[in-house]
Amino acid sequence: MDDQQEHLAYWESFYSGEGSQKVPDEPSAFARWVAGREAAPGPVVDVGTGTGRDALWFGREGYRVVGLDFAESAVRLATLHAEQQEVHARFQRLDLYHDDEVAELSAKLATELAPRVVYARFFVHALEDDGRRNLWQLARESMGGAGRLYLEFRVARTEHEFGEHYRRFVAPEVVAAEIEDHGGTVEHREVATGLAVYKHADPLVCRLVASWA
Repeated sequence: MDDQQEHLAYWESFYSGEGSQKVPDEPSAFARWVAGREAAPGPVVDVGTGTGRDALWFGREGYRVVGLDFAESAVRLATLHAEQQEVHARFQRLDLYHDDEVAELSAKLATELAPRVVYARFFVHALEDDGRRNLWQLARESMGGAGRLYLEFRVARTEHEFGEHYRRFVAPEVVAAEIEDHGGTVEHREVATGLAVYKHADPLVCRLVASWA
């Protein structure tokens, strides 16, 4: 089993088992922060949506939402939550390590949704180099130069509540350089604790906002 298959197996098990029950239902502080920076609700793509907690909150706030995840079990769970809560949000699987799939979905989203926000919380540190590269492509191509990419990601190993799994901590300046290499402009970047506190965990995270013109 290669690394990507191992990552997928972990998340399939997590979202189909008891692990997903540990994830809170309320939206993250980052989701609220993003909404506060946007002038009005618009179309959102939530990449690495997981249980759909933030995507569903965006939907309740009037955003048009598409949630994407590597794990089919996450897509099923988020879809079930949307149906139970009667929230208009759509979820589907995306393999960011499959170039053709990313290109095809980016074009489809640009045509059918025209997102003004591409959102990825606690996702960058779960990606290998190729996955990050395709995330930048997805943001650039799906938004068509009119919108913002919002990221929140861990930058160092700290206490966490959801068990050990693959994490690759990438320096914020590396992420910023990669985005700029893909034609983006970094509008905001901060690194701090106190931004993503959950129970006993207070990780050091980066919040980064980028746009494409």
